[in-house]
Amino acid sequence: MCLLICKNKCCFLSSGVLLMLYMGCMPPDGRIASGHDEYAWLPNALLFEQKNKTIAVGIKRHGDVYSYRETHGSSTKAMESSYYIVNYDVVNMHSITEKKLDFIDEEESKQPLIIGKDRNRIWIFTDQLAAYHSSTLEQVANRKEIERKNPALATALLNDAKYYRWNSENKTILIATADGTTWQLNTQSLEAQPYIVAREEKKAAGKRNLKDDLWRSGSERAFKSSQDTAENIFYGLYSTDELPVYAGAFRNDAAGSLDAVRSLWSASFNQKSTKLFIDKDRLKRVSDQKFLNAFFLINRNTCRAFHCTSPSGFIIAYKTAIGKNGVTNLARITRDGEEVWNIETKLKEIKGLDFTDQYLLIQSAADENNHLITKMYSIRLADGKMSVAGL
Repeated sequence: MCLLICKNKCCFLSSGVLLMLYMGCMPPDGRIASGHDEYAWLPNALLFEQKNKTIAVGIKRHGDVYSYRETHGSSTKAMESSYYIVNYDVVNMHSITEKKLDFIDEEESKQPLIIGKDRNRIWIFTDQLAAYHSSTLEQVANRKEIERKNPALATALLNDAKYYRWNSENKTILIATADGTTWQLNTQSLEAQPYIVAREEKKAAGKRNLKDDLWRSGSERAFKSSQDTAENIFYGLYSTDELPVYAGAFRNDAAGSLDAVRSLWSASFNQKSTKLFIDKDRLKRVSDQKFLNAFFLINRNTCRAFHCTSPSGFIIAYKTAIGKNGVTNLARITRDGEEVWNIETKLKEIKGLDFTDQYLLIQSAADENNHLITKMYSIRLADGKMSVAGL
């Protein structure tokens, strides 16, 4: 058994089974550097398009081990964690700038969380909500400034990331305050307005929050779907056995089978009320190409499959083999089923994902048994050229 002791945090590893407190420390089975220090990226790194380049911005964690013992096949490790905001040029994934994240209260510091992005700012919750310029990594907004702009929030802001939600529809931040009200923060002006969720919108908001929690934790479930629509056409990635189960209505989720060999199907659809119904008898296979355990990669801003342009189409992730020996490859296909490119990767599990019109960013663990994010890949959408940064 291995016991990992972090500052105010613990993780255990026994018989190959990892019990991890997500808001606690990183698991002990990751890359161990000289002196047993650990390095990893946190989930939810993001891409920023600039005039002459695209950059990736993420948070790197350094676990500084100050005590490490091994006895009779067991190990005990104690560490303190520091966090750094880092940006990369996606052309080659070379780092540009790195700065340490500061906390208001260093003794009670928690694992930072990337909330979202707007224009040239990345919003992060440490023990306060703050924004950093994507290029310079300078802090450009923080709690004090938000309170100064909005006196009504001066004693109402809570010290927990779960009360801060990114609204992808209008790129604002929804803030739940201590008195139970919700505010919508304009991320450019920093002005906040009361936000009232209509009764019919509460269910949809709850679903968005559940999806957001998956993104925040780096769960692969957040990044994949088996269905999409475009210009009154339904598209689905299914095996013939899955069609009668999944393709009757629009579900916007991923089929569960891990060994299905899937093809791209399409059909025109009829929309009744707020639900979309598919005539399964009209579904046609778009091409003869087949993919093992395939799914569309998701655009976080829409919570739908990402749409490539020129030519229009999708990015498909698929497995090379069933079981532990399989890795995830990527293919770009058009709506007509033509393959633009198909690339081999060493991805075991997707732990983070973001798109721009020109690039795809993927964060990945080193293998199925390693929950640490130690690889970040940039893929150029035009031709599939891939670059990688590692720790």
